Amino acid sequence: NRLLASVPVFRYVYFGNFTDVSPLPFLGAYHGAELPLIFGTYDIFPETSTQSPPADEKLEVATSHAIQDDWVAIAANGATGLEKRGWPLYASVEDGLIRIYGVAATAGD
Repeated sequence: NRLLASVPVFRYVYFGNFTDVSPLPFLGAYHGAELPLIFGTYDIFPETSTQSPPADEKLEVATSHAIQDDWVAIAANGATGLEKRGWPLYASVEDGLIRIYGVAATAGD
């Protein structure tokens, strides 16, 4: 258990339902669906897109940038980088601290 070992834990949930990066429009947010947004490749595979451009393109781009900024922050500065970006350190199930991506707000708690 990372919490018992005093290892910093940060959690997120991805709610992005961007049909242009989904092989099937009904899949919604599934395991791995955020990978094109993490790597900024959400707009380079039109042959797999079901809709181009997506109706919520601004949210998709903003979500991609927020995820990338968080990944860069932790790569550059470890846990301190995420804390500086306002991502709370996960402390317990009761606290429920988690980062949320892909909803009306780009990223939040």
